Amino acid sequence: MKIQNKPKKRILLDLDVVTVGLWDKGERGDAARVYMEKIRRGDIILCTSYHLLELVNQWKHERLKDQISEFFELWAARIYSTKEILENAKAKNIDYSQVINALIKTGVKEEDTILVLITSIFQLDALITFNRVHLKNNQEMINQILTRNNMEVIKIEFPN
Repeated sequence: MKIQNKPKKRILLDLDVVTVGLWDKGERGDAARVYMEKIRRGDIILCTSYHLLELVNQWKHERLKDQISEFFELWAARIYSTKEILENAKAKNIDYSQVINALIKTGVKEEDTILVLITSIFQLDALITFNRVHLKNNQEMINQILTRNNMEVIKIEFPN
C-alpha cells in the first residue's frame, strides 16, 4: 500500500517574519526562526515576489538587507514577477487597481496590498506575518473585498 504525502503548504512570508527571525532574540524571534527552518527543510514551500525583494533593496541597513535578500533568494521556490502578477489578474478578470484602492481605503498599508493580492491570485495556502494591525485583525474585511472582486479568500497566519 502506497502512502500518499500530504501536499506541502505554499505560503507567502512577510518581510517582518524574516526580519524578526534574524534580529529578535525573544519569543517572536524564536517563532520566526522555527518557521524559517521549516522552509529550509522543505516542509513548507516559500513563494515571494520581486516586488518584495525590491522593497528590501531600498532599506538603509545594509547587513539586514543582505541577510533578508539572501534568505529569500536561497529558499524561495517561486518568485513572482510584477508582469506575471498583472497577467494572472487580467486572465482572472481582476481589476488590480480597484482591489488595491479598496484595501487601502480600509486601512491596509499599500505595501501589504501586494501580499494580499499575490496570496489570492496564486491561491497560496497562507500569508504568514506578524502584522496584526493592518493584516491579521483585518482578515475578514480583506476577504470581503476579495470576494466582492471575484478573488479567492486568503488565510493570514502568525508563524507557529
